[in-house]
Amino acid sequence: MGPYLLLTCFLLPFLPLLYLWRLPPPLKRGEMKGIDPSFEPKVSIIIPTHNEAKVIGAKFKNLAKLRYPRRKLEIILVDSGSKDGT
Repeated sequence: MGPYLLLTCFLLPFLPLLYLWRLPPPLKRGEMKGIDPSFEPKVSIIIPTHNEAKVIGAKFKNLAKLRYPRRKLEIILVDSGSKDGT
């Protein structure tokens, strides 16, 4: 075998290890860098409906129980041609 082929066959299996060695160390459990723990992003909840008149009231009661700032919460109800008054 040529020296280059021998060198390639010997070094090729070590390339993934070299890549992993260059990665930053993993974060410890519960450790978050640069993120404010009080940060609460705006959240959109999309509810697709079709003939859901019997259960849509209960769904809104469930949504009212959410413990998330109302000013950061957006609820979008999407109806697809219901025939029951949804």
